[in-house]
Amino acid sequence: MKTILVPTDFSKNAETALYHAIELAKAEHAQLVLLHAFQANYATSYVPNNVIEQEKTDVKKDSDSLLSALGLKIKHAGNIKYELLSVEDFAVDAIFKIIKLKEIDLIVMGTKGASGFTNKILGSITAKVIRNAECPVLAIPESAKFKAIKNITYTTNYAQYDIEGMQKVADFARYFNAHIQILHITDKNQLPEVEKDLFEKFVKHILRDVDYPNISSRILTGESVEEALDEFVNETATDMLVMTTQPKGFFARLFGESITRHMAYHSAIPLMILHYNETKKDRNRNESATGRVDSITY
Repeated sequence: MKTILVPTDFSKNAETALYHAIELAKAEHAQLVLLHAFQANYATSYVPNNVIEQEKTDVKKDSDSLLSALGLKIKHAGNIKYELLSVEDFAVDAIFKIIKLKEIDLIVMGTKGASGFTNKILGSITAKVIRNAECPVLAIPESAKFKAIKNITYTTNYAQYDIEGMQKVADFARYFNAHIQILHITDKNQLPEVEKDLFEKFVKHILRDVDYPNISSRILTGESVEEALDEFVNETATDMLVMTTQPKGFFARLFGESITRHMAYHSAIPLMILHYNETKKDRNRNESATGRVDSITY
């Protein structure tokens, strides 16, 4: 991992995300790109050009000053390469432009419990980034304090793209010598013996294809995936939860977008979201699939 993007609006939760990004950059010898997107506000549409330009200059100056203060925190944290970017743009648009321009490997963003107006704000920025970014996104709860990442939980519905997802997680885990637990949650409509057989085959496939020595697995049964995940996170020593976004319509009821959003808003620990880039071949295969593991060859 070479370059980590940290969007900021100078809020407390954005600063919490920055502290996590700093520690990740130190561990992975990565460069940080700290981004703030701003827009000048005009009272009416009938504003002279000179007033508009002065407003832009003032807002840019404030943005640069606040970014410089955060830059000092990065500098004092250790030998970390970093870049400060202050751009006039909508936040989401700026983030996606910088992802391509700087070839970003990971986005670290702050999140806050979703309710009322906060929910709308998160829905318009964080959720859009989670849904559309091609690189992994690490969502950091406002209350989360950085600690050494020793235990990572990877949620799976044992589909083909989970192999690629586990490989990415293993690459990340190596920096911290962390343990990875593969977790599958099934509902009570599935026959236990069938589910167990499918899960064991999937784990065997993972252990064969993913070169990482510290992996274990666990399967749970629950009425609600969200509730089961919440309970699991609260009762275990998980330091990071990893989920993969999935194609619409393909087993969306498990580990789909709604569950990803739920965990991003309600999880007390960092949540990493990986992205599945579906090809035409994948779509044809997924549409014809009759079981969760049809796309995996054992």
